[in-house]
Amino acid sequence: MTTVANDAAVDSAAGETPLTLYAAAMLVLCIFVGATEGYDVQAMALAAPLIHSSWHLDFQHIGLLIAVSSIGQVLGSFLLSPIGDSRGRRPAILLGLLIAAIGTGSGALAPGFLWLAATRLLAGIGLGLALPNVLAMAMELAPRRLHALAVVLVMCGYPLGGAVGAAAASTVTPSYGHAAVFILGGGCTALSLLLCLLALPESPSFLARKPAQAGELSALLARLGRSTPPQIPQEKGVQVDGPAARVAAMFAPERRRGTIFLWLMNLGNVALVYFFFSWLPSLIVARGLDASAALRANSLFSAAGAIGALIMALNLRRLGSIRVLTAAYAIATAATLTLAFHAGTGELFYLIIAVAGFSIVGSQFCLSAVVAQFYPATIRATASGFASGVGRAGAILTPIVAGAFIGAAGGGQAFLIAAAPAAIALIAALGLELSGDMRRNAA
Repeated sequence: MTTVANDAAVDSAAGETPLTLYAAAMLVLCIFVGATEGYDVQAMALAAPLIHSSWHLDFQHIGLLIAVSSIGQVLGSFLLSPIGDSRGRRPAILLGLLIAAIGTGSGALAPGFLWLAATRLLAGIGLGLALPNVLAMAMELAPRRLHALAVVLVMCGYPLGGAVGAAAASTVTPSYGHAAVFILGGGCTALSLLLCLLALPESPSFLARKPAQAGELSALLARLGRSTPPQIPQEKGVQVDGPAARVAAMFAPERRRGTIFLWLMNLGNVALVYFFFSWLPSLIVARGLDASAALRANSLFSAAGAIGALIMALNLRRLGSIRVLTAAYAIATAATLTLAFHAGTGELFYLIIAVAGFSIVGSQFCLSAVVAQFYPATIRATASGFASGVGRAGAILTPIVAGAFIGAAGGGQAFLIAAAPAAIALIAALGLELSGDMRRNAA
């Protein structure tokens, strides 16, 4: 028997504490990491129109390049993200950022299709490892009442990073081509790695499970404005040890049904997000606009997603998280169908793009917060990684199918493909709301 500060007690101690300056600074750092990862995720889509014209690749090959990144993220989410629960959030984040920086930056040197595919696979692995652990870290450093908002703010870094990155890329790609997209992404990810190496602490919930690091835990809790919970006896075997045990814990009787519904929601929602992030620039170019206009439209989609995420996050507790997501999926379905049948490129078209970004990206980021809250700290990174991995596994086929459809039928009605994942997410959200599992299990 050992004596430790229980991780649940550490989470509970965060309930009514104020947000200290230190905690706010660490949250800003996590948001910056999310922003650099958001740009890395979109890097291939931003470079796609330029690679299509300069390398003379068809849309099917472009779709494969985009899908390879998703494959890497699935591998990182399933195989590596549990490192955060077993070895610590901090080392998992640092390793993931290192892999992503190398993968994205080296894309600028790729001489052809196969080499570029290899770099995108490597970048995806790093992203799949880092993001679930960054989300868990942000949640565990924030006061309990701000857990959901902290996760959403980090996820907002994704569209903000994409928006700012797309705007920056649009100014340098005319002179330096697609290589500039990857250099910009690799450099920003390397910067986030350096900042995390210098400043990011270990998660208090993880330290609570390590008796030898009790002093480090007390010092961190003091900086977060929290009291150190009392040391309690803990029998061997109480903690969830090993990958198999963590997966089994996700399917404990009280979580099994909720896990399935959350996975289905991620499957549909991530497929929606990846369809738009992967093909929106190319589909806009296919409507007759130039590459710079396509990048600006992509920036609008991403920025609207950040606004949507914040508005939804502020209403999650008041209206009910699953009700908010259900409404967002209904709006996303309507927006994608409208884009499929609206042939114009004027102001109405850009308004629909903004509505689509608001509902699709905003719902995905709130869903990440819902997943993180549903599970205890001992399996939080594993559960977030698996939910993300399931979503990205479905997203692997989205750019490939869309590429084949665009090649055969043209760009306009390709938006019809997004109706299927929207329906999956909507049905799963309704099932989770009716089951009541979210209300019973949310942390």
